[in-house]
Amino acid sequence: MSQVSPQNRDHGPHASKGNIDKDKFDMLAVLRQNAWSDFDHRREFEWKVCLALWAIFAISIGHLVTAEITIKTNLLLWGAVVASLFAGLLHVLWIKLVIRANRINKRMANYLTEEMCKIANLEYPAKLQAEMELITKPAGRFVFASETFQIGITTILVLSTIILLFSIHKQSSIARDARLGRPGGRGASVSFARHHGREVSAHPSRWLRV
Repeated sequence: MSQVSPQNRDHGPHASKGNIDKDKFDMLAVLRQNAWSDFDHRREFEWKVCLALWAIFAISIGHLVTAEITIKTNLLLWGAVVASLFAGLLHVLWIKLVIRANRINKRMANYLTEEMCKIANLEYPAKLQAEMELITKPAGRFVFASETFQIGITTILVLSTIILLFSIHKQSSIARDARLGRPGGRGASVSFARHHGREVSAHPSRWLRV
């Protein structure tokens, strides 16, 4: 938001009602700039953390899909699931704290801007005020906030990872039962092999190449 440039200011103690208090205006401008600076630095760090976490999940998902991995025990399965959920939940909680800090900075900056407009005897146009009120409402904050996008991407990646883990564990169990000749595992494996005309794989990456 651009700063309002006051003109024809009287700095003396007997300034007229129509003139602008330059010292107060400049002080408010500095405070507003500090609030936006804190906001910008936090947002930059926030996106770096999000991109790093998303990259870790994306690499993990790609490795689960393409590599020959088997999950033979329930302990290993649930350990990976809990780790994925913990990372996702920790990220969401951290984002909520960031949202609170960002909201404080934005409210401070908006308040200081309003005070500067009062000193400069300026008012927002009615149309602009209506749009600003729409965005500041709870529904508007939810739709237009980038944090909604961040939480959504993290949720999708966590769920995708968990679904893949359970899929790999299931196919590992089917393949193990087929090798041991157990009922249930053998029938499912043989029917899959007959349908596709090749050996059963314990990993869904082979299914993708069928």
